[in-house]
Amino acid sequence: MANEILYAALGDLRLPSILRAEMDLSIADRVTLWEHPALTYLGDIAGQGSDVVKRASIGLGGYDEMAAVAENAAIVATPITTSAVTLAIARQAILRNASDLARLTDPKTGLINVTALAGDMVGSAAMRFTTMVALLGGGFSNVVGSTGVNMSVDDFFAAVLVLELGNIPGPYVAFLHGQQIGDLRTSIRAETGPLIYVPRTAELIERVGQAAVGEFLGVDILRVNRIPTANAGADRAGMMFGQGAIQWADAAVPGLGVAGMVTGGRVSVALGYDVKTGNVEVAGSYYCGVGVYEDAAGVGMVTDS
Repeated sequence: MANEILYAALGDLRLPSILRAEMDLSIADRVTLWEHPALTYLGDIAGQGSDVVKRASIGLGGYDEMAAVAENAAIVATPITTSAVTLAIARQAILRNASDLARLTDPKTGLINVTALAGDMVGSAAMRFTTMVALLGGGFSNVVGSTGVNMSVDDFFAAVLVLELGNIPGPYVAFLHGQQIGDLRTSIRAETGPLIYVPRTAELIERVGQAAVGEFLGVDILRVNRIPTANAGADRAGMMFGQGAIQWADAAVPGLGVAGMVTGGRVSVALGYDVKTGNVEVAGSYYCGVGVYEDAAGVGMVTDS
């Protein structure tokens, strides 16, 4: 049989490939720590006259204890202990350029349009915030674990002990890299005692978010794969901490914002157009700061990567 109408013969009439109308997001770590209950939010500081917020503490409520005093003896006044930590906000930003041709050929349900690019700024800000928090793990004075050695149950016990000896109020939470979590699970399996690792539950996810992977020794464990490396890439610098360890603040840029989008802070989006190149510019900015407030309330967990 000859002269059939075959697909293979229609090269001039058919596209080599087609793009699905719906685009899939590329694989990435999209864990966001905005509004996590273990982090102390100092608020939106816009319009308050400074880009630095100062948080003070005072030694009352049992900080100083009474002392025995002999009959008819005078007592000496005990001074009140105070301290303060400052936190500065700074700009975090991202810019997208999209040509007219790229936008006009984009499917109606595509992602190369101004609205989609502006909305993406919120996700970019959230990921930057997560990275900024993750970087704090290597800054705590107390550290458990050994370089080049897998995380173990002993490391986890040691971190909990440091916080308990420091009178740090709970509940405690651990931000760990996936490799650290895997090594911890392997170590738990090798234990013969009554230790129980509780995989994530609906209640845990509701309490601490989708990053939750489980609970061990009463400590919530979150997988944060943006945990940085340490010791020239040999290790990961995770952390465990209690209330008061980490603080953050942000600020809204007056007159700008992504309407209707719930974020941990304020993400501003500005649009521009370059007539010489035919490019739309979409710039997102987020003014925020994160830092350690109470060093004793956190423990670095540095183990093999």
